[in-house]
Amino acid sequence: MDDLTLIYKQNRRIIFLLWLFLIIDLLLNISLADYRSAKEVFLSSFLPLVILTFFVYKKVLVQSTMFLITLLLIIDLFVINFYHSNYINLFFVILPIFLSISYRSWRNVLISVIGCALEFMYFLKFYGSQFFTQWENTNMFYFLLFFLTFGSVLIYESKISELTRNQLKHELHEVKQLQGKLLDSQERYRAMVKQSTEGIFAFHPISKRIVEVNEEFCRLLGYEENELINLSIDEIIVADEKSVEENIKIVLAKNRFYLGERIYKCKNGNEIIVEVRATLISFHDDQIILSNIRNITEKKKAEKLIRKQDNLLNAVHEATNLLLTEEDHDQAIEASLGIIGRAIPVDHVYLFENNPTCIKLSFEWVNEDGKAIINKPIMSHIPVKSFNETEWKDALSAGKIINGPYTQFTKNGQITLRKLNIKSVLIVPIFVQDEFWGFIGFSDSVEEKTWNKNEETTLMAAATNIGVVIKHYRDSIKLQENEEKYRLIADNMTDVVALSNRKGRTLYISPSIHSLIPTLSGEEIQGYPFLKIHPDDALRVHQEFQHMFTSKSSMQTEYRWKGESGWINIELRANPIIERDGQVLKVVTISRDITERVRMEEKIRQTTSRLETLISHLPYGILAEDKDNKLILLNEQFSDLFGDPHLVDFGKNRNKEATMFFFEQKRYDQRTREIIKNREMVLDEEWALLDGRVISRDAIPIFTNEQFDGFLWQFKDITHQKKIEQSLKEASLLDGLTKISNRRYFDETMEKEWKYCSRSSKPITLIMLDIDRFKRYNDTYGHQRGDECLIKVAQTIKDTVKRPSDVVCRYGGEEFAVILPETTEEGGAYVAERIRTAIEELEIPHVASKVSPFVTCSLGVATVIPSTLSNPDEIIRMADKALYDSKNHGRNRYSLYD
Repeated sequence: MDDLTLIYKQNRRIIFLLWLFLIIDLLLNISLADYRSAKEVFLSSFLPLVILTFFVYKKVLVQSTMFLITLLLIIDLFVINFYHSNYINLFFVILPIFLSISYRSWRNVLISVIGCALEFMYFLKFYGSQFFTQWENTNMFYFLLFFLTFGSVLIYESKISELTRNQLKHELHEVKQLQGKLLDSQERYRAMVKQSTEGIFAFHPISKRIVEVNEEFCRLLGYEENELINLSIDEIIVADEKSVEENIKIVLAKNRFYLGERIYKCKNGNEIIVEVRATLISFHDDQIILSNIRNITEKKKAEKLIRKQDNLLNAVHEATNLLLTEEDHDQAIEASLGIIGRAIPVDHVYLFENNPTCIKLSFEWVNEDGKAIINKPIMSHIPVKSFNETEWKDALSAGKIINGPYTQFTKNGQITLRKLNIKSVLIVPIFVQDEFWGFIGFSDSVEEKTWNKNEETTLMAAATNIGVVIKHYRDSIKLQENEEKYRLIADNMTDVVALSNRKGRTLYISPSIHSLIPTLSGEEIQGYPFLKIHPDDALRVHQEFQHMFTSKSSMQTEYRWKGESGWINIELRANPIIERDGQVLKVVTISRDITERVRMEEKIRQTTSRLETLISHLPYGILAEDKDNKLILLNEQFSDLFGDPHLVDFGKNRNKEATMFFFEQKRYDQRTREIIKNREMVLDEEWALLDGRVISRDAIPIFTNEQFDGFLWQFKDITHQKKIEQSLKEASLLDGLTKISNRRYFDETMEKEWKYCSRSSKPITLIMLDIDRFKRYNDTYGHQRGDECLIKVAQTIKDTVKRPSDVVCRYGGEEFAVILPETTEEGGAYVAERIRTAIEELEIPHVASKVSPFVTCSLGVATVIPSTLSNPDEIIRMADKALYDSKNHGRNRYSLYD
């Protein structure tokens, strides 16, 4: 038990005793009616006891709780003696010392001794005469000496006890560690023996009885442990008794001896090959032989299989070399079949080719005792239909190998194999250029067996090599045919085909060279196409050929060549022939006379130049695109219109990052895509630019030989023209006297706003205004003053109506109209009153008016929500009627239409 556990248990005992003491003390005080003492004890002890009890039972601060208990006792005894001073209570002060001794902790004893001594001295110092009748202050030192002596003895005893306990604990811990290590070592060595991957058994050299075995030895031989104990080794070792005795003597003489390989017999009768090591050891005052065995049966089988595999690999290697080096294709395949057949070994190897009508036996090898089947109709030509009905067709076409004894095949297959005296068969598919060409078969007429995966893989490699040889043979035939075909083509081509080496020597040139240059000499033919090149072209052509040799890529060039009647323009295409080592030693060139084409191109260039000059002097911007919307032409006028042409994208694939030019760019792009899609011709389409200019656009599709070939776009700046038109239009819509909108503008605006409010179901208000007694004004002041009055009234109405959408018009003579879109009747009345007041405040004298000494006006207001079933004439009629109502009711007022 450790120190903390001892302290914890002692804490529980003391806490129990303190609770018992508290309860008894409370009961005694209550029974003696000393409620004051009971209250003091309860208040000073209850809460600390609860806290300490919580610490104890929760095992929190175990060692600290010990010190707290001691301090609590000292404090409680101080309180008791302070309030109830008598010698009995005073002598209880030494109680914490005796309780601290039970912990065997010298620190706790030290704390209790010091605390109790200080408390005892305090009461003797100040209250000694109350406790002892013959008390003297010097007596206090005797008590102090007592506490020091008594405390020192107790502390020494606790310290010695603690040291002794720690030493015993340390020694006990070391003993347990040694015992644990000993047990671990025993278990480890026992486990190593029992769970060893090698079989281990021990036997007595005299009686040869087995005395100990491990699990692996039992597993190897198939016995239970109790079956092997006391069993003689002669019953499990396959050897004569004399040989076993000699080996035992050697072990006894040399103390350790490797016996080598032995055959052991298992419980089920099977035999295994093991590797044995034997050692002489002492066991219970006796000598026994400890033997280790390792099962090497599979290793021996693997070694045998590896030797067989090596023979097969060597045979495949030899056959592959023969296939690659022998010029006679058929003889190489037949010899290779024999090499592989003798290495497997089998007595029959055959090669079948998959033809459109039958599966044909093409090659065959048989051993000396076998019989060939190449002349047997049953096997030499298998009909495709019959072959497709077997389970072999799908498997071989999928690249799978057929392997095993004849008994695993279908009934028809077994009948066929028995007729041929075949007991086991291995069939490997052959693929040529990823197509099923046929298969190679290996059959054994001696035993039923299945070839392993390694043999399958090796024979698959052999089949692949045979497929490569067949492909090489076919390629050589095809190459020969192609050479003849291509030479025939080259000999009959109008272009000149030549084969030259890297030094420029001509190895072949087609007869068409004579149609190009009839009098070309043999020396000149040898130098074609490098001799007689124009001096200005020679260096460039030489550099292009050098780049072709370096980059190993084809080239095309044009140059001038010295002909009989002058320089001939030659177009030449050259392709390097790359050898297997990556070098370029030869080059094939195809050349033709393009003199006439060059002349035509020159004429086209001249015509194009004239056309570009003409286009550049046109007074409008030109942009031409091909059918893929790629820019092919633009003139300076276009650049003047739009700036940098690279920032302009007028095609159907305009991206978001393209520069914005048009005020309605989105609609412009959409319209452009429609034109391109429909290939329509568009003339005089007007568009406003962001900078305030206006352009006219024409779109003209281009067709070449009735095939669409692109678009021609024409752009003309019509800003000045539009300004003139706008000025003329504005002049036609303004009243010549008052400079406000005239009756024509009123009719157009009224029609437009009527339709807008009809679509949006919003109200429209019309104010009709007439100057009161204006005829009398003209008669009194004259027509010139009358015109001036009209101008002032018109300008006042225009200034009073603030909204941009509101329209003020001269309707006729002294009559005016105000159109207020999206305005209610209340809003119309408000505007009418403002106009009336503003005109009256002009205070234009009018002595001939009976309404007022100044010019006034009468107004009629009408408001409707337009519909498709009504027209603007209706609101004009309503406003006119309201105007006459104002005149009939005294003028200088406005009236609403009822």
